[in-house]
Amino acid sequence: MATEVDWNSVGGKSGGGSKAQFIRFTAGKTEKMRPVGKAVEFCKFFVQTPNGNRSVCVDLEHSEKAAGLLSDHTGQEIIPQHRFAINVIDRSDGDVKILEGGRSIFKAFASWAKETDSHPGGQGGGDWAIEATGEGKMRRYQPNHLKSTKITEEEKAKVKSTIEERSLEEVFKAVPLDNLINRVFGSPNGEPEPNKTAQAAGSSSTDDDVIKW
Repeated sequence: MATEVDWNSVGGKSGGGSKAQFIRFTAGKTEKMRPVGKAVEFCKFFVQTPNGNRSVCVDLEHSEKAAGLLSDHTGQEIIPQHRFAINVIDRSDGDVKILEGGRSIFKAFASWAKETDSHPGGQGGGDWAIEATGEGKMRRYQPNHLKSTKITEEEKAKVKSTIEERSLEEVFKAVPLDNLINRVFGSPNGEPEPNKTAQAAGSSSTDDDVIKW
C-alpha cells in the first residue's frame, strides 16, 4: 500500500487512475511546481512484456517477494524501485498534477523539511524548481527551493477537487502477490483484476492535509 512519507527517514537508506496528470520531465528543461498535501511511498516495478511495457505497485514490505515472482516468471532480474509521490501545482499551467520520483528528488524535500521544521506540502511550504538532465539510466534531477508561497483560495479549491476525483492511494494501489503475474502479463484488453485498496496516508491533525486547510 502507498504509505505516508516520514520526511525524517527519506534518504536514510541508499498504476494509475485515468484522471491523473503527471509532471513530465524533459532533459535540459526545468519544471517549477508547488508541492501540496501529504506524500506517499510505495514499491514499483517496470516490466517488459509481450503486450508492451507494464508498471505495477506492491506493498513495500512485499518488494523482495514480488521481485522474486517477477524474476522467476521472466527469467531475468526484475529490480524493485522505491518510489515517492506528492500532488503539486504545476506553475506552467496552474493544474494540479502528480510528481512521482525517487530519492534524488524527495531527499531534497526531506532535507529542506528537516532544516526548516516544516512540511514541503504544508502551508509553510513553497515553490521548487527541478531541472532534469540526461536520458534513460543517465537521467539526473536537481531540485532547488525557490521561495515560500501561500496557497490561494482558488488553488486550494482546485487541489481539493482533484483529490476528490483521484487520491494518491487510488493511483498507486498495491497489487496482491497472488494476482501479480496475472496483472502484469494478462491481456491488455481484458478486465483488470481488482486491486487491494491502499491504506489512507497521512494524519488529519497536521497542516499537510490539504482537506483540513
